Amino acid sequence: MTQNAGRLVFRVPDCIGCTQIQYQTSASAATQSAWQSAKSADRPVASASRLPISRLPGGVVAPLLAPGKRPVGRLENGLRATLCRLSMYPACGLTSRMKRIVTASILILVVVALIFFGQLWMLTLVACAVAELAAYEYLRLANTSGTHIPVWWMIFGTALVFLFTLPRFPNEAELPALSLMALLLLAWSGFRAPLERVLADAALGLFGLIYVAYPLTLVPMIWYRDDGKPLLLFLMVSVWAGDIAALYVGRRWGRHKLSRLSPNKTWEGTFASVGGSLLAGLAVVLAGNLLSTYESNTILHIVEPVWQSAVLAVIINVAAQLGDLLE
Repeated sequence: MTQNAGRLVFRVPDCIGCTQIQYQTSASAATQSAWQSAKSADRPVASASRLPISRLPGGVVAPLLAPGKRPVGRLENGLRATLCRLSMYPACGLTSRMKRIVTASILILVVVALIFFGQLWMLTLVACAVAELAAYEYLRLANTSGTHIPVWWMIFGTALVFLFTLPRFPNEAELPALSLMALLLLAWSGFRAPLERVLADAALGLFGLIYVAYPLTLVPMIWYRDDGKPLLLFLMVSVWAGDIAALYVGRRWGRHKLSRLSPNKTWEGTFASVGGSLLAGLAVVLAGNLLSTYESNTILHIVEPVWQSAVLAVIINVAAQLGDLLE
């Protein structure tokens, strides 16, 4: 920051390109004096929080008292800290946080619309696509340890298990199909992988189908039930609420580390996640009961008793946290 003819000159870093964008503004003598004191003491300025705030193009936020002036100068640490306290400075994470919130909101709307307004083939296709991405991620993690599982086998196997979720495909053929896929991978590994890796590669590949792909095949199967739509909403809401509770409680009050496998997870966030899933799941159940009782609307009605739904919410949360932790 520099002072020139009654003007304060400062620079604001751009949050996207990390470039320095400079702006010039005029200020009163009292404000200039406060900034000069902060500059010499290397501390934030309280009076800077009273300056008018304007949002600039590209997400840059800066105090502007004389807009339209040519860019010059540098932003000092005191002003940076003050803007961070106001949560209006992009370097503090506001822009990335807002992007995550907007993205999550859009995805939630898409998922809810798919559950209540989609068709079975739509849900099966989306679940299969998610399973393919998850299986590829599992394959990438497994291959870093020296495993040689072919990508084509994982893609084909994941698509195959989803075929048996369709109404016209015989479910009794699923186990023989999985056995055939395991035999095919064992033969492939026998010719392509070192001898000591053959059995391990085949076992890890088959485990990937059972652990990643098969649970997601339950999504269209649950949706096809009489109360399948509210059950899927119950599942999603329990997972979402648990993640949100763990994130904010863990960041704010987390003190005791959960495991060396994930240094950022805490016991406080873990228990908050369980509580968040339980409360959110019960909220869905009670909302469905109220709608069915007073409005004769069964769109959210779940036939299972409330206590079973509570236990299910806890089980869903524990499974989600274990999956996240062991990944």
